[in-house]
Amino acid sequence: MKMHSFPKYFGILTFFQIMVVSALLLFMPAATQAAPKRLVVFPLEILSDKPMDFLKKGVRTMLSSRLSGADITIIDEVEVSDALNAASIEAVTDKAVAAEKAESLNADYALFGTITAAAGGYSLDLSLLDLTVDPPKFSRISDAGAENQLIPRLAKVAYQVRGTIEGRPMETYASGSTPSESSSGPYGGLFSSFEGGSAFEGPAEKGLFHRTRERTGAFSPTGSFPVNMAPMGFDMADLDGDGSPELLVVGRKRLLIYAEKEGRYVPIDKLDSPFGEEFLKVSTGDIDGSGRPEIYLVGSYGMRARTTVYEWQRGSFKQIDSIRGHLCVVGGPQNKPRQLIYQSSKVSEFISGPLHEVTYRPDGKLEIGQKIPGLADARLYSLAKADLSGNGVPEWIGVGRNKRLTLWGADGAELWRGSTRISGTNNIILAGETTGPGDMPPDVEFDPRLVVADIDEDGTYEVLAVRNIPVSERVIELLLYLKATITAYRMEGGKMVASWNTREIPYCLTDLKVYDGAIYISAEKGKVDKITEGSGRIMWFD
Repeated sequence: MKMHSFPKYFGILTFFQIMVVSALLLFMPAATQAAPKRLVVFPLEILSDKPMDFLKKGVRTMLSSRLSGADITIIDEVEVSDALNAASIEAVTDKAVAAEKAESLNADYALFGTITAAAGGYSLDLSLLDLTVDPPKFSRISDAGAENQLIPRLAKVAYQVRGTIEGRPMETYASGSTPSESSSGPYGGLFSSFEGGSAFEGPAEKGLFHRTRERTGAFSPTGSFPVNMAPMGFDMADLDGDGSPELLVVGRKRLLIYAEKEGRYVPIDKLDSPFGEEFLKVSTGDIDGSGRPEIYLVGSYGMRARTTVYEWQRGSFKQIDSIRGHLCVVGGPQNKPRQLIYQSSKVSEFISGPLHEVTYRPDGKLEIGQKIPGLADARLYSLAKADLSGNGVPEWIGVGRNKRLTLWGADGAELWRGSTRISGTNNIILAGETTGPGDMPPDVEFDPRLVVADIDEDGTYEVLAVRNIPVSERVIELLLYLKATITAYRMEGGKMVASWNTREIPYCLTDLKVYDGAIYISAEKGKVDKITEGSGRIMWFD
């Protein structure tokens, strides 16, 4: 058989081609790869009622190890320490300082913030500064829960930080969630829904509210901060007219005012209770028509209630009036008209008698007006008023007899009363007439307020009601509440129907507020006291 042969020049040409291609590959610029992003993790500030300095290095080290990867380079701790030591800085909490030091370290991103540990819980409040854009972009990343869950949850926090750096949506990595978790309820999973009055199955959810049968999700507010007292209650209002709300938190011994600065709430003023008086409740509203809200501060003085009315400018409380008895600003949705309600107080009965409307006289003093009809057994501090039926006439809603959610018409007649107990509180004083020699005075409870808001933005108002959950036994003849849920009700067919619910919250809730689309709660850990002492927290959900 004759074999076919290739031309002699084939081998020469092939060798030449290989050499040319090799040279081109050798001298051609390599495909560009994005340089790793430089991230500086600054030492965190530790705020705690016990020594926890070990967390400063431990948490920083764990976050760094979980964030480090092919696309993120963590700046060496020694290099960071040298930069901070030169300025005598132990921890970074200020955005301007973080930006300055990050630029000196040639960082693309800076992570800084605080860890707050109190009452068996923690709050991790981090800030991420993106210096790759001008001006630098500022993001907040927060997580909170039981103290023993801080370390296990750092991986999720790191995932959220990495997602932010890589430009993935913040909603996907919200506190308390993993990338596979979904958010079916309003407020980032704060609420879960009832269908036909019963819970339905669904994926685990992030945030406070969840599908009712899902009990394993973490309790993760958008943000929180501790207060160095047990809060009796709180309210929010733009007190000084600067366009930003102040947050007023009241405890037995003082009223604290907080304002938001650079993404954090900080105390800016306080009012100590006078000698012989204990503060009990606070509410706000522009009832006198001055254009700025007044502060209505209720206290126990001389075995009866006394309400003092203040106006506030930064650094100054101006007393307007004072009156024996209880005053509470009652309203419905934000930016709707509010009403000032009075109820008497006697030595024999701390909260006594019918409710009255209150107005201001031309001389700027309070005037107790006519009695509000009906509202039998209504508990003043729980009351709200709103047009729930949509007929243009507002109804009253509140806690009534036997701690049942109760609906009253505009004429005060009872329209509906629920069968499930709501409210409950550790905020109790003993006051009033005893039934016999050696008996204790009756207990007087200060309920969390009910709140009216359109939480799922469907055009229909819901009523948010707290249900604090007690331990099974009685402690010194008083129920002790250790955890809570919040239920959202809507009006259907002349009655209130539960439409959304929360997971169990590991605190006793003392008050509730919806402001500018966010839900705020005040909370404290249950204690075996006749009235709460110790420390509490303010938490919120966007």
